[in-house]
Amino acid sequence: MRNAIALSALLVAAACATGNQLSQTAAHIPKPEITIFNRTDLTNVPTVASGVEAHFEFRIVNQAEVPITIRRIDMSSLGGGGIVIESKNRQFNTTIAPHSVGSVDYMTTALIADPSSYSGRSPIQVRATCLFDSPEGALQKVVQQQVRPEGTD
Repeated sequence: MRNAIALSALLVAAACATGNQLSQTAAHIPKPEITIFNRTDLTNVPTVASGVEAHFEFRIVNQAEVPITIRRIDMSSLGGGGIVIESKNRQFNTTIAPHSVGSVDYMTTALIADPSSYSGRSPIQVRATCLFDSPEGALQKVVQQQVRPEGTD
């Protein structure tokens, strides 16, 4: 019993130490501006229970004095529209120079939320959590945005 308590205390202490270490490496630089574009026309998605490959572009403006590297994007739908985006995360290793623009492609699956009341022209509500590395430390940016279903150039 004492061993179990000692092990629990050790695990809690290790978790606290890890949390403190992560908070010390947070970058104190301007967060990037991120805009999400749909590159797939989703207005003609089949109204049956099947998914369609959806291609999104994340355009990232680095406002910092140092380069940033996009490492991961977690994206999901917020609901409320006729189309639902399957929640997924994607790994990246794309570096964006200071005060410049870069982009990454994000592929996922789009589904009709309710085939009986499908409205193919309603915006898609998405939420993306973007994780970056920089010489100054790590940073995170959360983006909530409406994306047009017909695709954009």
